[in-house]
Amino acid sequence: MTPLLRRWAVITCSLLASLIAPSAWSKDCAPPFTLPTEAALTAVAQQAQDRGFLWKISKQDSTSYLYGTMHLGRLDWWAPGPRVTAALESSRVLALEMDLSDNATATKLTQGMRAKENDPRLPSELAARLRQQAEAECLDWQPLQNLRPEFQLSTVLVMSARRQQLEAAYGAETMLTALARRQGKPIHALETVDEQLHALQASDAAELKEMIESSLKDMEAGKGQEILVKLATAWAARDATALQSYDQWCDCMESEAERAMSRRLLDDRNQVLAGRINALHSASGPVFVAVGALHMFGPSGLPALMKALGYTVETVF
Repeated sequence: MTPLLRRWAVITCSLLASLIAPSAWSKDCAPPFTLPTEAALTAVAQQAQDRGFLWKISKQDSTSYLYGTMHLGRLDWWAPGPRVTAALESSRVLALEMDLSDNATATKLTQGMRAKENDPRLPSELAARLRQQAEAECLDWQPLQNLRPEFQLSTVLVMSARRQQLEAAYGAETMLTALARRQGKPIHALETVDEQLHALQASDAAELKEMIESSLKDMEAGKGQEILVKLATAWAARDATALQSYDQWCDCMESEAERAMSRRLLDDRNQVLAGRINALHSASGPVFVAVGALHMFGPSGLPALMKALGYTVETVF
């Protein structure tokens, strides 16, 4: 699966690579991403464990699966465990939030992250603090300044996660995409690029300011990395309790801007996702649905919504 991992690594890491400052490696920087060898991937596959969260959803004499993923990961987590492998093999279609292995999707997403003339702007003090955080992670601010502030922030956070050995190239979707391609399964995007960009963007200048200010406060205190690591390790350990109580320990629901962002990212999207999963299940037969694990928990989580749509829902792990 190395060629497919290479392609995904190029897509997910090319932006970061273009943003690393020319003098970066003379600083205290995270090491650059390097592709694993075939031998390393084989060793990981031999020790593969089931990670994340998996449900069966059954309706009309057909069984599909919901799999809660993590978008960042480690090499040791990358290979699928036996129950994930079996569930994907028994499905006809892999459904993802978006298929970033598709050239058109990747290009449109990259273009959509760029700032436009009428986009809300940050106050100069916040912009300076955001730039300081970027440069602390060895990112070149010149190309980064062309992005909307929300995506400047997320790029810095992804870069900082590399200090904890968390890589976008090892996210669960990369593994699933590689397996689906190898098995000849079609990959279906549950959302358009425009829909996901809309969910990720602040609705106005006031919300943008509040969201960036709160996030920078956490980053400057080192809490951003701590939360990412706790979330990722809970996913790897299949710790459902930690995911169910995420809003109680993430410190990410304290402001109205943060609560509004959470509603857009999870609750609002889940309603749309559930309807599209239902339609895909009916039209294409068994589907393996893989979306971020935080979409799976609580009364507005996908298992609960699919049950409300008449599915029999069973926890696998």
